[in-house]
Amino acid sequence: MRKVRYMMTVLGVGCMMGNLGDFVYAEQTNIGSFSHEKDSGVGRMPDFKKGDLTPVSDQNPEAIIFNYLNANKESYQLGSKKAEDSFDITQITKDPVTHFTMVRLQQRYEGVPIWGYTQVAHISEQGVLKV
Repeated sequence: MRKVRYMMTVLGVGCMMGNLGDFVYAEQTNIGSFSHEKDSGVGRMPDFKKGDLTPVSDQNPEAIIFNYLNANKESYQLGSKKAEDSFDITQITKDPVTHFTMVRLQQRYEGVPIWGYTQVAHISEQGVLKV
């Protein structure tokens, strides 16, 4: 009988301790048009970006992306070439849930695709480039 009572007490305390995780609170902050870039360290090209990269636009997704890339040639080491000459759009899809347009890009050098250098860009319904 003592063992049963002891086990019930241990199980009861364990169940109560397991529910303490429900009291954890993490404040969510709205970062708005925050943009963050992580450098890959290899070739000094951006490895990871997040946030709103462009303002609201009524242009088509291709124009939004190429305008952004042309404005940031130095970050992507495009030199004097236009983004249109350095990237191919391989796929454009519309997400039925978020209504974002997802554009896949393949970087190329002198017409030859560069293995492993693909990008995915997300364009919101308002025409904002988000990644």
